[in-house]
Amino acid sequence: MKNALWEYSAKFGLLIGTSLILAGAVFFYRGLSINYHPTLIMIDRLLMIIGILFAIKKYRDDIYQGKITYGRAVGIGVMTSVNAAILYSIFVYILCRFFSPDILQETIDFSEKMFKEMQYSENDIEFLMKMYRQITPGIYAMGQFFGFAFLGTVFSLIIAIFTRNNRFLQQKNNNQN
Repeated sequence: MKNALWEYSAKFGLLIGTSLILAGAVFFYRGLSINYHPTLIMIDRLLMIIGILFAIKKYRDDIYQGKITYGRAVGIGVMTSVNAAILYSIFVYILCRFFSPDILQETIDFSEKMFKEMQYSENDIEFLMKMYRQITPGIYAMGQFFGFAFLGTVFSLIIAIFTRNNRFLQQKNNNQN
């Protein structure tokens, strides 16, 4: 069963990661932001939710004959998210390192604008911007990895509530009594 977990999470992580990359590539080649474009953000989230849902359902139906605990459902969802995040962060690294270093500048500019809107003092903004200017494509890609992995974990926790089988849990409790 452990091999099945890795197999399903890798397969669906690859599908989700590839979908995220394709969506990002379309926006990038159209000259749109891959960082802060609201439509891309919604598309990415939708792709994650649908991919995690299908990964959990397929794993549940194929391996556990339609009955899965909450913990197992969360586990396959998190593993799938991590695999997708790895793939997407590699794409982001390659994109920032070799094709469009201005993506990092866009992030720095957006952050500075947000700090000003949040009424940070000029000294605080300058201090933060000094740190932000140190961001490399590798650090940025790592941030993308953690962001997508965290987001996928949150989605997995929610989706698992709806994909687990309550009768399975009741039957398990009855067998223990």
